Amino acid sequence: MYADDLLLFARADTPNCGIICKVLDKFSKVSGLEVNYGKSSIILPANCTNSDNIRDILNIPIASRITYLGIPLSPYNPKISDFSNLNEKINHKLAGWKAKALSFAGRLQFLKFAISNTIAYWIRGSIIPKTFLKQIDKLCSKFFYFGDMTARKLHLISLRNTCKPKIFGGMGIPSLFSVHFSYACALIGRIYNVNSPLSSLLLHHYVSP
Repeated sequence: MYADDLLLFARADTPNCGIICKVLDKFSKVSGLEVNYGKSSIILPANCTNSDNIRDILNIPIASRITYLGIPLSPYNPKISDFSNLNEKINHKLAGWKAKALSFAGRLQFLKFAISNTIAYWIRGSIIPKTFLKQIDKLCSKFFYFGDMTARKLHLISLRNTCKPKIFGGMGIPSLFSVHFSYACALIGRIYNVNSPLSSLLLHHYVSP
């Protein structure tokens, strides 16, 4: 999807489908823009029993997941395979000739900014499995210490210790697991403290009183 694409959220029933069709029709008449149904998709909850009716009314194919601004969206628990694009990006950056030519200090800065920022964008928009984070952590560790992700060598200092702040003896590399935890806490704080329809919905469905 692109920046000008649109996400619509609604209850998965036929009356709402009729309303959505009317709204989209009015939008097309007023704006002169046409909906590209061939590039549109519907994501339904796992317990939906009328998926065929919804698909026929909207004339839009059903998908198990979509990609929005580069991040996979799905009502199901994310799998490692859902983050293959991120894995390719990280591998491409770490294996590039420019990265291989970096000194030890250069690799430190490369991990701090180029790699960490790329992963942080995905962490903010999705729930990344810890198994996948461990895989990326191993790649970054080999790159940082040896400049080669395929190296079969042992390093005496764990990357976890290297990720500590400088005042605690580390080198200030952002820890993927700490970043993941901090964004999760920030999301929980927004749900509890932001007065919005989405916060009310999430509190009602997923939080015990």
